[in-house]
Amino acid sequence: MRNDEKILAEKLNGLEPIVKQEIRSKTDIALITSLNWYSRMSDEKDTDRWITEYMKKNGYDKKAIAHVISSPYNAQKKAASSLCRMSNNGTLFTEELINIVSNKIEDIIKLNTYKEVEPALTENVVSIQDRIRTIADRHMVILDDIIELWYRDQKSKIDFSLYDYIQKEQLNSQVCNHLKAMIKRSYLDEFEEMLEGKDECLNEGYAFLSKARKKQIQQGLNNLVSDIERYVGNAKASKPKKPRQKKPVSVAKQINNLKYQKEFAKLKIKSIDPHMIVGAQQLWIFNTKTNQLTMFNSLGPAGFSIKGTTIQNYDPDLSIKKKLRKPDDTLKKVLDGGKIVLKKIMSDLTTKPIEVNGRLNEDTIILKAIR
Repeated sequence: MRNDEKILAEKLNGLEPIVKQEIRSKTDIALITSLNWYSRMSDEKDTDRWITEYMKKNGYDKKAIAHVISSPYNAQKKAASSLCRMSNNGTLFTEELINIVSNKIEDIIKLNTYKEVEPALTENVVSIQDRIRTIADRHMVILDDIIELWYRDQKSKIDFSLYDYIQKEQLNSQVCNHLKAMIKRSYLDEFEEMLEGKDECLNEGYAFLSKARKKQIQQGLNNLVSDIERYVGNAKASKPKKPRQKKPVSVAKQINNLKYQKEFAKLKIKSIDPHMIVGAQQLWIFNTKTNQLTMFNSLGPAGFSIKGTTIQNYDPDLSIKKKLRKPDDTLKKVLDGGKIVLKKIMSDLTTKPIEVNGRLNEDTIILKAIR
């Protein structure tokens, strides 16, 4: 986000919320308000920075951090980074919410960690991403040896051409981008932080290098990155244009097979237009057969979508279902209450939380959708 865009966005959405109190529930008002702010105001760069800071503070090793940062930018990663940012700023979480953060990070690591399996014992097909990562790791071992020599032997020349190496090895763009990310994470980012001179630990750790050698190594690391960018740029220029992306499914088509109950006379409640679900940030539904109230929170700014009879793109960790003992009273609060009232409804209920599955059926009343 550019500075002028950030200033305008802050005028519309306010400054970053700093929550110093303890958050005891995922329905806490301060938590939901903060997550909504980060959903609107953060970008991919913020996501990687916040998660990295959190993982360093909480003892994750460099390999785990590397797997998370190299993972694709998506709604799950963005939700995890928002919680990490709050923790970095001093917010205290209960064990339940700490587990949500660690589970989200572990899920990202698992999705981006290649596990070697003996071919003779399994017929599982290795994914393309795993193959790319494995190839990049193999070439990074060679680069590690070259870069380490720059540190050990201060008289050696730093004239290695990564461009020529990549060209000789015929590496594709995906492998190159993995190499670039690893070089920056393992060497360049820390080296540039050291050159700023603000971190005493880094100053002490790099004290054995002369001032001239530090400049040479910095230039050498930057050359590695620029060689990769030049190679990938040339590869893109020679590629034919990609075909047009498939058009998104229309709202009308999404709700075509949706099952729901239009009216429940006993409680005098009616379903809203199901069109309102698509793109909403929060959704409230009530099952008239089981007396269960569900609050969905979306994974990101795109909001919910619908596939068949199931709500898509909701966050299972921040969505909740509970049984109502007094449906009349609670449903009145849902239908008539504003955002402040809604944020307290689930935490005020004393019944046990139930796992949310996203499915709607003929007994489901669609109460409210908030954008």
